[in-house]
Amino acid sequence: MPKSSRKSGKGLIFLSVGAVALAGGVGYAEWQYEPKVAPGATVSGLNLGGLTRAQAAERLMVWWAERRAVPVQVTSPFVKGPLPGLTATDIGLEFSVDEQLARLPYERLFEALARQVRNEPVKKREYEPVPLSGGNAESWAKKVDPTLPKPSPAQATLKEGAVVRRPEVPGLQVDSEGLARLAATAVLTGEPITLPVIETNRRVPDEELAKIVEVVSSFSTNYSEGNRNRSFNIRLAARKINGTILMPGEKFSFNGTLGRRTAEKGFLEAGVYVSGRRDTDIGGGICQVSTTLYNAALLAGFDIVSRSPHSLSVPYVPLGRDAAVSFPNPDLAFVNTTGQAVAISAEAGKGSIRFAVLGKKVPGRDIEITQSGHRSWSRGIKYVDDPSLPPGKQRVEEKGGLAHSVSVTRTFKQDGNVVRREDLGVSRYIGGQQIIAVNRRAPVAPTPKLTPVSTGDDASAVTPED
Repeated sequence: MPKSSRKSGKGLIFLSVGAVALAGGVGYAEWQYEPKVAPGATVSGLNLGGLTRAQAAERLMVWWAERRAVPVQVTSPFVKGPLPGLTATDIGLEFSVDEQLARLPYERLFEALARQVRNEPVKKREYEPVPLSGGNAESWAKKVDPTLPKPSPAQATLKEGAVVRRPEVPGLQVDSEGLARLAATAVLTGEPITLPVIETNRRVPDEELAKIVEVVSSFSTNYSEGNRNRSFNIRLAARKINGTILMPGEKFSFNGTLGRRTAEKGFLEAGVYVSGRRDTDIGGGICQVSTTLYNAALLAGFDIVSRSPHSLSVPYVPLGRDAAVSFPNPDLAFVNTTGQAVAISAEAGKGSIRFAVLGKKVPGRDIEITQSGHRSWSRGIKYVDDPSLPPGKQRVEEKGGLAHSVSVTRTFKQDGNVVRREDLGVSRYIGGQQIIAVNRRAPVAPTPKLTPVSTGDDASAVTPED
């Protein structure tokens, strides 16, 4: 073989070995090279370009530690005054550094060399931060809920013969889930957010309220304005009931509506009945309110759930048509059985109280209340010794009153024809002994005859009456 051929072959071998060595070296360098975030890559304004994954992770963690503590401004047209700032820490929002790093572009060795050889300019490119995770705003929302406007119930009242309706203003509460979603974005952008709120369920829809258009039934009683405390209690109780809406099938409880009658609630001390005797207590006179309402409810056709007679007869309604109340029992309670929304309107003043049930009349219907089987009897006289009295003198300690029983019936008529009679039961009034103080060591005067006594006081068979 010619010498030139041998030399040429050796050159090719050396060239091949060199190429392999070079390729191996470059491959090793590529293998050893740690990819870096592509130049110009930013997240939320944070430049991460040219950083290794570890360096970018550290910078993101520092950024998040600062960002999570920055409060987001929260505003609301429903709240007077500023609301507390809201931070990611407050509601537990978290930022995933690993997920953010996985979404970024990286540059390998050959790509970096090629870019440098071509002298390509670095282009800035903004990448969206990954969505924040977690987040529970319920605790923060509970702090804000009390600052939101309070609900206002629907009402319907009778004014100068016309039905006046006031729609319900529903309650508001913070939409904690919606708040967490808004905050997850606002924490990253720094933009203020409007507090998201949701309405609580309406008890009385506007369309049901609109059906209350006229007087279904009404009843009134008279009282003496001269008894100022008693008159005040009557007016106060009437105001608390006025405008109450009852939905179909809903029960009204007198004690549930007024609660315990106390001086703190404004009630005054006035006359009451206690087991057939006259006394005074806070809230005296309220039984005339419950009695008047009871009769309006009877004439409206409501189902009566709870009603009790007094221990003594009262002068403002016939026997069997009164309704004694005392907290917590006895109570006056009835159910709206009309199939539509109704309202209870109350007016008290100038010696008269009137309740009207408002709704929609049943054409041609009439309701009558009648009494039958009335009996009465004396509870007798009891003498008590009082040595302080002069001879021949007596003092009436307790007027007493006759005991009574009477049956009451409610009759429903349609176009003048009886369609149903309802037995409302027998009302029994236990009455009370007349108690007379005498000086037993002095001559006793002739025994006076016991006569029925009527007063404007209220009474219960077993407990102080309101």
